[in-house]
Amino acid sequence: MIRLSGVFEVASGFVPAPVLCSPLQVLVVDRVNGPADVLFDAVRLLMGSAVEITLVAEPGDALHALDAWAFDLLVVGLDAQRPLQMALLPHLRARAPQTPLLVISRAMSDETAQRARRFGAMDALELPQCAADLRALIARLWQEYQLAA
Repeated sequence: MIRLSGVFEVASGFVPAPVLCSPLQVLVVDRVNGPADVLFDAVRLLMGSAVEITLVAEPGDALHALDAWAFDLLVVGLDAQRPLQMALLPHLRARAPQTPLLVISRAMSDETAQRARRFGAMDALELPQCAADLRALIARLWQEYQLAA
């Protein structure tokens, strides 16, 4: 399935979607309505065509996407219902060692954040609960990762 407005969603079974030129290419690995998906839906709404988001739900699809395209930022949504996402981090790091890797969760313990960093995440964040905090987080991420790209 392909979502309009600069977001490509790839269902299990990975089918390459066309990549359009844009300043920031982001791979989001998360379920629909997961923490990373929610955050980057807001990013897309605020940043418009300045960001191109490829959303994949399955870890294998994320690895296929990394083989097919170059990304400026990798984002993984952590969820208690999907513990496999943490195991994906070292594989993403191995396939794209220079690409910033960000982990986002709705609620994250210090232990989980430390484990994510040990497994290759550059940053581990909780999804903000209010709109003002969400906007501030997006502005900070945009500054950091746009400069890194």
